[in-house]
Amino acid sequence: MPLKNDRAMSPDRSTSDKDCPTHCRIRRIRLRGSANRVGTALTRRHLLSIPSTGAVVIAAVPNHAVDPDPARVSGRTDAAAAGRQQRKAGCGFRRLLTRRDATAAVELALITPLMLTLFAGIIDFARVYDQEIELSSAVAAAAEYALINAANINSTNATSLAATLSGIVANTNGAAWAGATVTVNDGATSAVANGTTSSSGTAANANSCWCPGGSSATWSWGAAATCGSACAGGTLAGKFVTVSGTRAFIAIFGNYGLISNMTLHQSTIVQAQ
Repeated sequence: MPLKNDRAMSPDRSTSDKDCPTHCRIRRIRLRGSANRVGTALTRRHLLSIPSTGAVVIAAVPNHAVDPDPARVSGRTDAAAAGRQQRKAGCGFRRLLTRRDATAAVELALITPLMLTLFAGIIDFARVYDQEIELSSAVAAAAEYALINAANINSTNATSLAATLSGIVANTNGAAWAGATVTVNDGATSAVANGTTSSSGTAANANSCWCPGGSSATWSWGAAATCGSACAGGTLAGKFVTVSGTRAFIAIFGNYGLISNMTLHQSTIVQAQ
């Protein structure tokens, strides 16, 4: 549809004679008429210059007229979209290989188990040290009680004294906190395990004097001796009380940490008479 020129522009002097035999003037135009009113999308514009009159003609081609085959257009669109997706995927993979944003996360994942093991080991060391001191204090308290009540080391009171001493060791830091074994002068013996107390031994032996030996793990009483007589180790025969305490320690990581599960043990022997 021929359109009327709006206003003239300067001639395009770059146009060669071969492309335009006669001097061509490209003028700025303003779309008017039914095409502008209806709003038809213009995808291709062909400017035809008529040298004799200088009129400019615009041929408007609607979108659907560019390619009459919608399937072919859709195929080209899908192929282009697929190509863009492939290029994006390739670029993403290359960026993933070159980016270092996750380096700190990987390093943290590698070092975390070691740091947790070390941290748990420090805590377990403090815990085992604290419980060892508490167990030692409980054993010491029982031994002191035996010295104060030395008059009860006889066949009559030995059983009750042994039960009292084992209760001190087991319950000083809490009910059934520790295990305990107390022997009064190779006579009455009281043992506490998991809060249960049991008695054994011969109470009559508490009337005799002894020269015990051995170590804290296994005390040996030997044979009865005259009270006050010299013993082989340089001590004097008398009346003794052995006190032992045990405490089960459970580590944070069990047997897989720096400090594994163990049984704490404290023992002492006192000569009361």
